[in-house]
Amino acid sequence: MLRLALFATLIALTCARAPAGEVQEAQDANLLLRAACEGALASLDPEGAVTRDATPELPAALAPTLRALRGTGMGDRVEALEVELERAARLALRETKPWLEGAVTSFAPVAQPTGGDALSTAFRSAYEAELRAQLTPAAGRVLAQSGAQGALDSVREGAMQLPLRRVVELDLVSVVTERALARFFAALAEQEKSLRQQRETLRGGYGDPPNSGSLPGPEEKGDSR
Repeated sequence: MLRLALFATLIALTCARAPAGEVQEAQDANLLLRAACEGALASLDPEGAVTRDATPELPAALAPTLRALRGTGMGDRVEALEVELERAARLALRETKPWLEGAVTSFAPVAQPTGGDALSTAFRSAYEAELRAQLTPAAGRVLAQSGAQGALDSVREGAMQLPLRRVVELDLVSVVTERALARFFAALAEQEKSLRQQRETLRGGYGDPPNSGSLPGPEEKGDSR
């Protein structure tokens, strides 16, 4: 269903007439960003498979302890923690989906970014702080019902069994919040670049877009970022 929706968006963007002005350009850009957001959130579905290879690293300050755990046969404890944190980050993103969709729909940059992941970059500059504020309480709620604390306790127990005992300090809410932010904006940029490439491929295959009228777009907002 998602693939069909994204493909329909590409067709709409491709077959629309050439931009007639700033309003048309804003509508086209907003439609592209909304499709990229939909694809990004779908790619981070918490019900999807989460593996060690898909997870970002834990904070660099823990690297020596984590290496020591892996080197002494306790790497499974580290992996279990990483997977729990990744899943929690995805669940927190899912909780903020309604807010994110509203923010994307109302996004109206002063200058229209073009090419690559320019829209995603502009959206991040405008909304990163607000998204962090939304994600922080969501991360707390998700973590309260997850296995992350148990996995962290296991890592701490293992660290105390090392030849040189280590104390593991980790703010789970902060880690999950920052991971969710990083994962979402990386996925958003990738989706935007992919959609732009596919649109250019369609344009190359079908020639100049026909004069088929304006794309539907969100109502203009008085507040622009």
